Amino acid sequence: MRAGIVLCVMFAGLVLLAPFGSMGIAPWVFLAALLAMPQSYYWSWPPEVAWCLYGLVLWAGISMNWGRFDVPPLESYAAFEKLQILKLVLLVMAATALITSLAMLTDRWRRWLRVTLVTSTVLIALILGLEALSGAEFYRVLTTKIGEDYDLAWRIRNVGQGGYVLLLLFWPVAVLLYRWEQKKWLIGLVLGTGLCALSFDRSAQIMAILASGVVFAATLWRSKVMTLLVPALMAISIVGMPALMSALLGSLPQDSLPTSWLQRVVMWQFTVDQIFQNALWGYGLDASRTFEKVISVRGVEMTQIQLHPHNAALQIWLELGAIGSVLASFTILALTPLLQPLSRLDRAMVLASLTSFFVIANFSFGLWQEWWIMTITVGVLAVLLAREPKTTV
Repeated sequence: MRAGIVLCVMFAGLVLLAPFGSMGIAPWVFLAALLAMPQSYYWSWPPEVAWCLYGLVLWAGISMNWGRFDVPPLESYAAFEKLQILKLVLLVMAATALITSLAMLTDRWRRWLRVTLVTSTVLIALILGLEALSGAEFYRVLTTKIGEDYDLAWRIRNVGQGGYVLLLLFWPVAVLLYRWEQKKWLIGLVLGTGLCALSFDRSAQIMAILASGVVFAATLWRSKVMTLLVPALMAISIVGMPALMSALLGSLPQDSLPTSWLQRVVMWQFTVDQIFQNALWGYGLDASRTFEKVISVRGVEMTQIQLHPHNAALQIWLELGAIGSVLASFTILALTPLLQPLSRLDRAMVLASLTSFFVIANFSFGLWQEWWIMTITVGVLAVLLAREPKTTV
């Protein structure tokens, strides 16, 4: 009962956190993990995924022995906050606790959770849709009340980030609404998600919507083929990302690219060059933060890598080397046998959600960002809730 209440409150809290305070998702979900921690703890991850995932975390910790990132003396909270491996271990443990708690719930509590998840997600979509139409007016009023005065660009940036949370919840909730024959709610979800991506000028969100939509439709059409093809293509792209980027970046029409995309291209090219110099071992966990030489792109000053390469596959290669990229690829491939028992619709949902994550991860955020890891965890919980009860993942 305790875990059911905690998870319901966690999903409900996303209604405000996703559109107006996405950075708060990490502590919110982590707190939920602590409160929902089951008394009888057991291994809840499928072993195929667990070995690869925990192996990747272990390798990340080992890589700090030769890494470029200098860990300060652990004499204050600020020093602990910079110890990325500690945060990574705690976040993975929190994700494990939440998935375990969900697995132990009764069918009655799962039904309550599905209703809470669907209601919260549709409300997030509607809020983001209204904010898109109004120029984030409610966010302006809200922040003014607490003494902050953000300009329009800043408001759009902050509110638009909630669209990434929405995208990781979109397909599970859309499938639930379809099964419940709630067409009006489904239309509201689709409109809110689309308005957010288009109005807030989020290219990665638009690409994630298009790519995941294609994967969803293709899986409904050729379920068995896509179940094998999608994880395989993702795994190959992780391993081959440096070579792929090296071949593609030089052929891009850089003069016609928007400045924000040209900055990405410059970062990606620099990252690829560094990878080829130390491809096997990488530069160690969190090394992306250490390339701080200031350069200029169209008169805009930036560091060689702005905190992270804005590409998860390149970040893994840069920091954890070829060994890390292989472990990450195996983690994706390990999902393939878990998809086999699922219905055609559930396979489409899982693969579409995985595609949304993959696209966003390779165009936007740092792989180790706390709010992003916890958002992924929420997305995984949503997928597990939305599948048909008779199936297993």
